[in-house]
Amino acid sequence: MFRATGMLLAIAVSACMRSAQAVQYQTELTAGTSGNLILENDARSSIEAFHYKAQCGNGATEGSQDILGIQNGQFLGIVGDRPQHGPVRPWERVTFRENFYPNSSGCEWKVEVTAVLFSDGSYEGDKAQARAMQARRDGIVAAVGYWRAKMNPPPIKSSDFELLASDAKGRRTIDQANAWASKCFQGTDESCSYWQGRQLVDLNIANDIERKKINPDPKFTSPVEILDRWQEVLDRNEALRKLDAIFLLPAGIGEQALAAGPAKR
Repeated sequence: MFRATGMLLAIAVSACMRSAQAVQYQTELTAGTSGNLILENDARSSIEAFHYKAQCGNGATEGSQDILGIQNGQFLGIVGDRPQHGPVRPWERVTFRENFYPNSSGCEWKVEVTAVLFSDGSYEGDKAQARAMQARRDGIVAAVGYWRAKMNPPPIKSSDFELLASDAKGRRTIDQANAWASKCFQGTDESCSYWQGRQLVDLNIANDIERKKINPDPKFTSPVEILDRWQEVLDRNEALRKLDAIFLLPAGIGEQALAAGPAKR
């Protein structure tokens, strides 16, 4: 018991030390005051997820990227003239698809990355935002687990896909209500982030179910294969496990997840 407690304490100290150091990443836009977001990693560990805020005059926006939000565990970016594969590695510059177009008012875009999650299980930047990103990851884990249980045994008949499509539609309604409640626009909220993670998976799987329902040809990838790949990415992610020990998901959110758990087909 003592050894396990010591391990968790060491993990927590490591993460807190990283957050207290000088910023180990840089951001800029491809055209200076507009264009695509560029993230440069100056740390010794890869960046797996980040959150940004941008402002131009009275206009503002924010968003995030996370390799766990895609079933192949890769960012959607470009390094030089080639597609990005995996996280933002140490001393690497990645151009992302986020584009901040010139504003007719003449204002200049100012973009700030507010928090990042590193592959070694540490984080840097705003603690509340890092906690929210981890809650979103917990939502992804919960939703992938839900659908893998739901599709065991794998759906075969068209009636199986009809039932799954009906379930997916109901889940989208639940996700929407929880992920975009009024409180979600009043600051960082873990429960909102958690449900946004579930929503991301549910939308992806719902689209795959619809495609398979329309065209059941076995040569097309099934939702089960997609979920198995996604689960493999989650299983081998060290940062996910370490940050879960630091940012414990509030009990109320877990109870909501349990209430929305897998039903029998």
